[in-house]
Amino acid sequence: MMGFGFGVNNNKNLFQARLNFDFRPYFKNVTFKENDTLNYQYKEKDYFINISIEKQFNITKSFPSVRPYLQMNAGLLWGNFKGWDKSPEQKFIVSGGAGAFLALNNIFGFKVGYQYFKPLVLLTTPHRLFLQIQINFYE
Repeated sequence: MMGFGFGVNNNKNLFQARLNFDFRPYFKNVTFKENDTLNYQYKEKDYFINISIEKQFNITKSFPSVRPYLQMNAGLLWGNFKGWDKSPEQKFIVSGGAGAFLALNNIFGFKVGYQYFKPLVLLTTPHRLFLQIQINFYE
């Protein structure tokens, strides 16, 4: 999935809160298990609007610095199927993650992490690795 978000940063306590919108920009083949003998396959797009809170832990005070972090997301996940009026059931999702943030300076950095994200499709893995670019805008 790809996405974007905006929020607030507390640089003193290294705490962040964001509103995010994630989406899959292409259709992906997914399989639904109807019963023990019947499976359906669809092409699906997913969308996830969520609130994210994150706590980073500062190891060094100088830049560049690597900061481990813990993250929690909660929001609404929905999708649609290509060529069908049927769509997957909307779900309220709570997911957690952890990783490392490489802060190049006060404005720019990269995140790499793992997130447990229970998808709409039961036969899809809930484990996600992600890369995120972060740009901070200050007054």
